[in-house]
Amino acid sequence: MCRKRKVALGILALMIVFGQNVSEPVSAQATKQDEKKVAPGSGAAQNAPIEIEADQVYFSEESGEMYARGNVKIKQNQDTILTDYIQGNTQETRIWVDGSATITQPALNLTGNGIDYNYGARTGTIRNAAGTVYKDVSPAGDGQGRKQYISGQNIQLAPGYIVANDGTLTGCPAKIPDYHISAKKIEIWPNERIVAHDVTFWIKQTKVFKMRRYEKDLNEPESSFPRIGYQSDNGLYIKQHLEYGLTDNLSAFTNLAYYTKAYFKPDVGLKWRQPGYTTTLRAGEYYDGDYWIKKEPELKIALDRRRIGESPVSYTISALYGKWSEDTKESWHQDYGIYFSHDAIPLSSDQSLNLYLGTGFNHVRESYDDSTNNIYRYDATLRKSWSPRFSTWVAYHHVENNHSLFKYGSSSLLKAFDSGFSYQIDRLNKFSYSQRYDLDSQSLYDQDYTLSRNLHCWTMDVTYRAKREQWKLDVHTLHF
Repeated sequence: MCRKRKVALGILALMIVFGQNVSEPVSAQATKQDEKKVAPGSGAAQNAPIEIEADQVYFSEESGEMYARGNVKIKQNQDTILTDYIQGNTQETRIWVDGSATITQPALNLTGNGIDYNYGARTGTIRNAAGTVYKDVSPAGDGQGRKQYISGQNIQLAPGYIVANDGTLTGCPAKIPDYHISAKKIEIWPNERIVAHDVTFWIKQTKVFKMRRYEKDLNEPESSFPRIGYQSDNGLYIKQHLEYGLTDNLSAFTNLAYYTKAYFKPDVGLKWRQPGYTTTLRAGEYYDGDYWIKKEPELKIALDRRRIGESPVSYTISALYGKWSEDTKESWHQDYGIYFSHDAIPLSSDQSLNLYLGTGFNHVRESYDDSTNNIYRYDATLRKSWSPRFSTWVAYHHVENNHSLFKYGSSSLLKAFDSGFSYQIDRLNKFSYSQRYDLDSQSLYDQDYTLSRNLHCWTMDVTYRAKREQWKLDVHTLHF
């Protein structure tokens, strides 16, 4: 067995120029001291060098042809391919595998039976592939994030873009998932959105419904699978979010909700997504956890989160205009807002203690009484992770001039102090406690106890709001 060696393709070309026999496999003595150099003009030099670990490596400087055999590992920055035998051409910056192979990138991990990949362009195809795509993955590519399980007869890769043809997608890891979608074509922009074409929704092995086109914003919490629950005020409920793509950027959506006490409370709308911002037109009845409001309709434009230069500060901007109705009041409501947030500020060497700061401004106008209100917000949160199972937090919130015409979406507290903790009891159960203290009246405003239960591919949250003597129960899909 040949000794395993590690080489960079750009270096191989350089070594061959200085006398390496191109008709022979590259020897293990391929100058380890030059390992980190890259030959000028090589395909690898245009980006980062390609590193190969294998039992045997062959390279022709004249044709660019290469192969590697036995425990092959190819790495470029954070991209890795693992297989037993690989062929390629360095002049075309292309490699291919006919057998089983695994490709790993910061936002995905896929295994298939055949790969054709251009490492210069970072584009390629994996046949008969299955694996994971990560949501909320960090820019550092540290593997953190919520998993989506994907499969496809072939999966195409490009920077920031994944396409699964004749594929499936789910947040459930079971061999026969509790829920999934299947589609002729599934397009994924990691951390942004999913668009599926000719899609079928499944619960276990039963078809629930079909759509010609389905679109989901990965930064929004709604799932197209039903969720059930209970609220003391509204009774038992069942909800479902449906979205139908009309064009590449325009979609129609509805949120269907039925409560045994509040009855049928649907809303409908249109959503127009453009690079950098989203425009939403919606109408219906909405609940903020305490109060109902009727919007008939409301138009909102929201800019995506943007960073200020290379600073640790980012901001969001939104503007909305619509007719709001609550109890006996009707008003054409305008709200223009901007909010600044600072990246987490680590206060400990192990980054287990972090400070989060934010501040914002809202300008609100009401036609009901011709009022104008300028609202200022200041927020500070301190979080401590004592262990992987136990964490605590405290927060201070200050609001100035919060004289809202409507109860919906507003808080009567001007100065609030929050605190709480979360404890992972075991693999399936988590308990959390949170409370809010009114600093103006020197009294406890809210006190909530929540038990979360992992139901394999679903999550059940049971909350008791002690100060209000209210119960809440919610069952929803896990990470979809």
